[in-house]
Amino acid sequence: MIKATVLNKEKDFLEIQFNGMDEGLANLLVEKLSASKTDFAAYSLEHPLTGNPIVRIKASSPKEELVTALKAIEKEASEAIAGLSDKKK
Repeated sequence: MIKATVLNKEKDFLEIQFNGMDEGLANLLVEKLSASKTDFAAYSLEHPLTGNPIVRIKASSPKEELVTALKAIEKEASEAIAGLSDKKK
């Protein structure tokens, strides 16, 4: 399970640490954010094996952009699962 901890929240900036998220998912999240209405999206990781990504988002509504990006990832994952299920038949 992934746990999100808000480290810094301002009107147009959000910094969140995701405990339990790996670097691959953090990279995908930043990719989705960068393709949206964000001014800036990036993550940092203290150590690739033991660290928890810290995602930084600068946008007019960073929380909304984050939720939209996470929902897009969820939708793509659901479609991939459904595609696998169809192949079983």
